[in-house]
Amino acid sequence: MTDDNRENPVAAAVAGMTHDAPFVFFDNAPTVAHLNGLICVSLSAAIWLPTDDGRARVEQLIVAHLRTNIPGAIALRDAINNGLLLAMPPSGDQTN
Repeated sequence: MTDDNRENPVAAAVAGMTHDAPFVFFDNAPTVAHLNGLICVSLSAAIWLPTDDGRARVEQLIVAHLRTNIPGAIALRDAINNGLLLAMPPSGDQTN
C-alpha cells in the first residue's frame, strides 16, 4: 500500500479487492424487510421462458438476497443516488 492509499480509504479498499467478487445484475427489488437491525432486500432479474405455442413468457428470478446493517444500507442508498445523478442528462448548459 502506498502512502497515498493510507490517506484515502477508498483507494486502500480498491487496492485490496479480490477479482473473485461476483457481479450481480438485477432488474427489480421486489421485497424488502427490516429484521433485528438488518435491512433485507431480494433482487430479481427477468428471464424469458418458451411456451408451448412458440411464444415466450417473462418471469422474475431471485438472483440475490442482500443483507446489510443500517449504515451499510445508507451507504448503498447514497451510492445508488450518486450513480443516478451521473446517469441523468443535465438540464440546460450544466454538465455532469
